[in-house]
Amino acid sequence: MPGKLICTFLILCTLFACKKEEEESAGPPVALGTPGSGVQDLDGNKYSTVVIGNQEWMSENLRSAHYANGDTIYSGINVESVESEQSPSYFFYPDNDSSKNLSSYGRLYTYYAASDPRNVCPSGWRLPSKNDWEVLIEYLGGDENGGGKLKGTAGWNAPNAGADNLSGFNGLPAGFKEVDGAFDQFGRLASWWTSTADTANRIWTYYVKYSYPIVFEGPNEKKRALSVRCIRN
Repeated sequence: MPGKLICTFLILCTLFACKKEEEESAGPPVALGTPGSGVQDLDGNKYSTVVIGNQEWMSENLRSAHYANGDTIYSGINVESVESEQSPSYFFYPDNDSSKNLSSYGRLYTYYAASDPRNVCPSGWRLPSKNDWEVLIEYLGGDENGGGKLKGTAGWNAPNAGADNLSGFNGLPAGFKEVDGAFDQFGRLASWWTSTADTANRIWTYYVKYSYPIVFEGPNEKKRALSVRCIRN
């Protein structure tokens, strides 16, 4: 009997020792808001980036006026309605004001510009898919908990519900441009394109609002202009 007890004790000690060794070798997880290596576009704009889980995201909205191959993205500054255009590929300024909004809030892009094969993102980066966003949101605790962690703590209308920017994503409310030419929701809503289609004319998008701590998702018309956040390949 004593022999059996000793044997059992040794087995348990071995198991606990192995478990402790596994935990130590795995190392601590990367903390939320860990700065990434940054990236620069062809216009010379420098972007801060953030590592969230196993992904690296820009922590600023894209503001490039050129595709990764050097071709110009068409400015829509003199374009109002795009309803009659088949595939409008433009960028716009949030709230139609380039002087005060570009550096902080980036540009707004129609889906045709955001998804152009010449790549709206800097080389080595891309427009994220719906799955990329789902991985991000799950890491942040899900739809109900992730919105506040994605929102910046400044630049929003009150109350900016639940915002703590724990992720370092620093989402900012650039609003969007409607198909008929109207600018809407500046200061109240941040919305970003994915590369994933819902229907022939609608694309999955993710957005956060000033009045809720939640991450929302839903399809948007391709001809609308929204913000872009790029993810490293």
